[in-house]
Amino acid sequence: MMDIVKSKNPKLFAGHMRYTIFFVMKNPDRHSNEDLKLIFRGGSEVVSSASYAGMIVDFILAFGFPLVLLILFNKKGVLSWKPLTIGIFVFIIFSQVLEKLLHALMIAPGGTTLKFTPSPWAFAIYAALAAGVFEEIGRYIGLKWFFKEKPRYGDGLSLGLGHGGMEAILIGAFSAVYAMIFAHMINTGQLPDLHSQISQARLEDIKAHFIQQGFGTYVIAGVERVVALIIQIFLALVVSLSILRGTFKYVIYAIGLHVVFDFVPALHQAGIVQSLWATETVVILLGIIAAVMIFRLRPAFDSTKS
Repeated sequence: MMDIVKSKNPKLFAGHMRYTIFFVMKNPDRHSNEDLKLIFRGGSEVVSSASYAGMIVDFILAFGFPLVLLILFNKKGVLSWKPLTIGIFVFIIFSQVLEKLLHALMIAPGGTTLKFTPSPWAFAIYAALAAGVFEEIGRYIGLKWFFKEKPRYGDGLSLGLGHGGMEAILIGAFSAVYAMIFAHMINTGQLPDLHSQISQARLEDIKAHFIQQGFGTYVIAGVERVVALIIQIFLALVVSLSILRGTFKYVIYAIGLHVVFDFVPALHQAGIVQSLWATETVVILLGIIAAVMIFRLRPAFDSTKS
């Protein structure tokens, strides 16, 4: 699901669908007391072994799930390398470069409001819409310009896997590694070595942040990467139908669906929806719907063969 803005917190659970969708602990002050009791474990001066275990699970989910799908698609004969590569470059160029440039112009330094209005609703609408427009238009351009064939079902699957898989690895897996490195530095007393690069106050914030994180925080982040990848594959199939049937309306549908998928996480980031767990529940339910639709879209490709 997807990175809306760059996290201001030490743990970079930012993803694009940003997905996006929604990334855990982007703004810990936005969580309710009930949420914090469930996912925080304070009172220690070191990062717990349970937290380490959560980081490992996070990494396995974020790195392993795309790899499993890659192997599975290849075994089933539906993997297409060119759309896979297009998906990777679409994520990098449209999500991580072009969309971020727009965010730099539009989003206030705090990361939860726009520069021209303090309205959290305006921020949520902008964040979800920007993700939808950049990613779905990017997918359409990628297929239209660089894939000169009528896309098959496997091409759509591969396009989404390239995009969502790269997102999961660069954002999810790298964040888990980042967390493990900082946790190791905290537990071995090496964190003060960064004082020349980071202020003492910031180092204390980083230390407190990682000490407080519990097992569940990291597992949720990994689950989000799985859900985001499923949603990316579904949306890639919808955009592929636009090329296959020669009509732009499916791109519009994909943008609208992308906004729906990202809107509740954006509301949480803006502070309108306070409960982390309510947000996560909605995200997972949407991911289940997307998974079902991936299978239900196959006949649409089989019935429109060139």
